[in-house]
Amino acid sequence: MSKKTICTILTITFLAIAGGLALYSYVKFWTPIETVAVVKNTLGQTLGVTIKTKVPAKVYAEYGTSAWYLNATKPTQEYQNEQVITVASILPDRKHFVRVVATTENGKEYKSEFYTVE
Repeated sequence: MSKKTICTILTITFLAIAGGLALYSYVKFWTPIETVAVVKNTLGQTLGVTIKTKVPAKVYAEYGTSAWYLNATKPTQEYQNEQVITVASILPDRKHFVRVVATTENGKEYKSEFYTVE
């Protein structure tokens, strides 16, 4: 084989591997969760969690005073792109950890990062 042929084969191999890694990263780290906003009401007894998703999803919130011991709301009934969840009976004057779990129409589940509310 000539140097030119070997160089062409190596270039094609490199591009194929790089493209495969880029696709893997996109698929592995893609999430339907676009934005999450968590607000504590003025009396400090409930949290309002607003979720926007890139595709229709059913969502629920996991919450607690630590990131290790969590309660969960019931999932929403319908697949939608924007939903609001109310988390009732939280402990006033405590930091709370909240994350959103979204389930898409194909049944895949995605979790957001934790949000803290003081």
